[in-house]
Amino acid sequence: MQQSHFKRLFKCLGCAMDSNQEIPFSLPFDALVLKKAREYPSNDSSTNPQSPVLNHEKEAQQSITNYFKKYQTSDFSSHNKLMDLARECGIKHIFTTNYDHNLECSVTGKKTTKKATVTLKNKETKYSMFRCNALDKNTHVWHPHGDMANPASILLGYEHYAGTLQKMRNYLTQGINVTQSNKDDQTRHQGKVSPWIVSSQDKTTGFSDKFEENEFYSWIDIFLRDTVHIIGFSMDFAEIDIWWLLIWRAKNKERMAKIGKNFGQVIFHSIETENHEKDRQTTPLDSCTNSRAKKIATMLKEFDVVVRQTIVEQGNYEEAYNKIFENIRRDSSKKA
Repeated sequence: MQQSHFKRLFKCLGCAMDSNQEIPFSLPFDALVLKKAREYPSNDSSTNPQSPVLNHEKEAQQSITNYFKKYQTSDFSSHNKLMDLARECGIKHIFTTNYDHNLECSVTGKKTTKKATVTLKNKETKYSMFRCNALDKNTHVWHPHGDMANPASILLGYEHYAGTLQKMRNYLTQGINVTQSNKDDQTRHQGKVSPWIVSSQDKTTGFSDKFEENEFYSWIDIFLRDTVHIIGFSMDFAEIDIWWLLIWRAKNKERMAKIGKNFGQVIFHSIETENHEKDRQTTPLDSCTNSRAKKIATMLKEFDVVVRQTIVEQGNYEEAYNKIFENIRRDSSKKA
């Protein structure tokens, strides 16, 4: 999300922000919540010492939700083009860190904030590991950082990021407790579920990698199993949950392959703009003048991510997306 957008968000929270500062949005958000809690102590008589802070955090999340509802676009043409390109490439699962429902609305044609379909029976409220919008059997939109239909799920502060990391790590290393029942809801069984746990005998526990056939699966399962194309996402170093997952994937790739659990490829599509035709031939990503983009690309390669560069004329992102999806379509046809 651009700094100018953050500035508008802070304004809706009743706080000014210097648009030139390079502080990740999560840090001043937590600072703002604490400041509000000190200035306006809660009258809550709860014995929970964190309740004033939590109350102001909820208010901030609700304010941001209202902001997105107020300024949600009614023109979904650009989102519709992206969704059409994705569906043409056979992409069934789409991850977005945006809180709005523009991608969903571009498919349904309705401006709605309908709550997401929950794939896990133990309904999530604060976290978004198992929650997705199933538009049809071939299109699922996941919001790992929360969505405006569930204000408490909006991921902003470092405390929320830390909780998300904890949930992710527990799922991958210990499994999570779930409750299953038969069709008549007569019997129940509690147990831990995760397809990535390896026993001492090098056997996996939990379900198979055909996640869609099971009642319980997460966006993390899809991310690790399938080929993932990262498009239009800067991979800023503040996105610690995504970086951590890439690191875990790189560290465990060889171990999982030995027991038949092969990870899919992760491809990061970097979009660079040039004004002069001659520069198009001489500006590979490794010599990119954008030092931050170069650092991000370098670190991604260290964690077994393929980096592909698409160069287009200044501001022509539609051309970039068309080129990227055309390459994806070509690669898919070669594998077929």
